[in-house]
Amino acid sequence: MWKPPSLRYCYDTYIRDLSIVFLLLLPLTICNAISIFVGHALNISDFPELAKKFFYFSDLLIGIYPSVLCIVTTYYLSSKHSINPMVVVPYAFLMYLSVSLTNGLVADSTGLPNNPLVALVTAIISASCCVSFRLYPLDPSRIDFVKDLYKQVAHFFGFLLLTVALSGLTTSFLEVMDLVRADIDFNPLTVGGGLAYQFILGLLGAIGINGHNFLFGVKQSLYESTQANIAAFHAGEAPLNILGQGFYDAFMQIGGSGNSLSLLLCILLFSKERRHITLALSALPLVMFNINELLLFGLPVIFNPTLIVPFVLVPLVSFVIVYGAMWSGLVNPVEAIVHWMTPPFFSGYVATQNSMSGVFLQIVVVTVGILVYRPFYLHYAGRSVIDSKAMLHQQELEKTTLKSFLGDVHRSMGSYISKHEVSRRVSQMLSKGEFVMYYQPQVHLNNENHLAFESLVRYKDEKGNMLPPVFIQDFNELNS
Repeated sequence: MWKPPSLRYCYDTYIRDLSIVFLLLLPLTICNAISIFVGHALNISDFPELAKKFFYFSDLLIGIYPSVLCIVTTYYLSSKHSINPMVVVPYAFLMYLSVSLTNGLVADSTGLPNNPLVALVTAIISASCCVSFRLYPLDPSRIDFVKDLYKQVAHFFGFLLLTVALSGLTTSFLEVMDLVRADIDFNPLTVGGGLAYQFILGLLGAIGINGHNFLFGVKQSLYESTQANIAAFHAGEAPLNILGQGFYDAFMQIGGSGNSLSLLLCILLFSKERRHITLALSALPLVMFNINELLLFGLPVIFNPTLIVPFVLVPLVSFVIVYGAMWSGLVNPVEAIVHWMTPPFFSGYVATQNSMSGVFLQIVVVTVGILVYRPFYLHYAGRSVIDSKAMLHQQELEKTTLKSFLGDVHRSMGSYISKHEVSRRVSQMLSKGEFVMYYQPQVHLNNENHLAFESLVRYKDEKGNMLPPVFIQDFNELNS
């Protein structure tokens, strides 16, 4: 009797597959992070024209990332379930483009679909549909070509209806979100509004959506209010507010969104996973300038149910600590809006009126962040270790590395080409020449009344040449 897989098994499989997919996309992530860093470095060095080229390159990489995510995820899932990716990828890309273009989920700068969540969901749905129906590439040389053709046409038509339905659901969801966004009237200059603002930013960032774009109106109002308050403070007309743009930039994004410096140090201090340690060391130079894409997509954090919790929680805890320290007078309020790439600790010094208390406060925030991240990261890393041992026991460990994955794809493609050649040979034998049956008698030496025959099949080509039964292996390979 078939038993549905347990929730734990589904979770472990999802995390393993997610890690592999983002590992395959890591070169793209690294190139984007380096482009951002070099662009800002050139801006600071007074090379604005050259910097624009790197920013354009970064925008292009960000623009194509969701599309590549859709293709790579589909490719991996179809190969994992022994379905030829050439069949599945067009289905997934069609659904991805349809849902994105219908609902305007495209980048303004490039016009490319730009929603990673839609990319991941459409890839999973498309792969599941094709795996369920066991679709294979069409082969005109097969005897049942016409049957397979109409089967795929019917499947594709049904898939189009599913795509239309998903586009409609997405439209309804976005309309609801627009209503929610229109009703959002929280003020990030208040404690309650600031916590809500930080929570939404973290939650959206955890699923690959730029929260600052989603809350653009709120962020713009926050920036203008902060500038006005700083100007009034310097003019002696108003006290300096604790909450403002500089408060969020200097203390809520230390190392990038989710206070990523805490996660990075947590990995370096407590991890035993060589891949995670190597990733953290590679990301360290970029995280020190608050560029955390390498860490978010390499670990990964986004779409990871375990790490999403501390990713959202750490900035909220940091908010309470920083606000309490400034409200009590232990630390000066933020006087300047520091550039978002200002390195941690130096940004705290500059933001708090050149005070070392701002540096110590950032150290406290990072330390508390490490403690919050630690149990969640160790749970995630521990599941990775257990999962790896289980896969080793089941001789599936090779699927967790890029090298073996590409090897699987190569073998899959080789198998398809081999079957195509076998099918061509069998079809040629059926259409030209003939199969001849010979009966070889078998007698019983002690019983002359016991007589049997052994049938021997031979192939006679169109020239009349009798060939040995080498074709049997071809028929077996085709399950004929």
